[in-house]
Amino acid sequence: MVVAIIIVQLVFVLFFPDADDYRASGTFNRSNQLAYWGVLSAAIIVVLKRHEPMKGLDLVLLAILGYIEMKALSKAGMIVFVVLIAITLFSPSMTKRMRWIAILCFALIFMVKFHNPQQLFTFVEKIDTLEAVSDRLGTLGKQADDTAEARGYGRLLEYPQFVLVGAGEGAHWRFGRQELHSGIATLIFSYSIFGFAFFLMFLGSIFYRLPWHYTAMLIPIFLYGLSHQNVRFSYFWVFLALAYSWHFFKNENQQLLPPQNRLHGRQQR
Repeated sequence: MVVAIIIVQLVFVLFFPDADDYRASGTFNRSNQLAYWGVLSAAIIVVLKRHEPMKGLDLVLLAILGYIEMKALSKAGMIVFVVLIAITLFSPSMTKRMRWIAILCFALIFMVKFHNPQQLFTFVEKIDTLEAVSDRLGTLGKQADDTAEARGYGRLLEYPQFVLVGAGEGAHWRFGRQELHSGIATLIFSYSIFGFAFFLMFLGSIFYRLPWHYTAMLIPIFLYGLSHQNVRFSYFWVFLALAYSWHFFKNENQQLLPPQNRLHGRQQR
């Protein structure tokens, strides 16, 4: 299903571009939604491997998602996607063989395609997608919506009482502006630091005793949540559910047996 969804998004990005925006949004309403979907899809691919090593198809899917991220041109999306890929490369799912294959393929392409630095520069210069990514990242920190104030973080200082009691979501007119553009700040402001603490406990109960790279993937996901709404996206909860499912696969035979048969099996051993 994940493979099919990625192919559908790629088709929309390639053949159904947005008429009123140079940034791709695929089947979503906004390009930032597409970018976040790409980050979560990459994380879900890693989660679904569970005890299996990464294969060629998985690397192709990650490459497709990387291309979609570049077409979406979300600064936060591109940055956290790179972090996620770095975690994936050092995860137990990525075997040494696959790492070497990726390095050799990359080296061979450059050896065949480019004979000198000038050829490389000319080739990269002609790729519109890379040029757009470069221009987009060049505006990092320079646009008005890159500031903490524009994302609504000032609300935490203007209305400190809600950090303790929670303001709830909605009715943004109470604060004279639109909603917070941050999933993490929304959790703290709308549900108080105590509600935020309960949410962290909830995440802890899910990722307790899971492989380290499962928990590490929360880092790029919540880095994205510093400047965008990331918790209310339903695909995020799908990721959490799939991550938790590792508990049912770590000892698959035991999990599939009824309780009385598990006891009998232990006695036999």
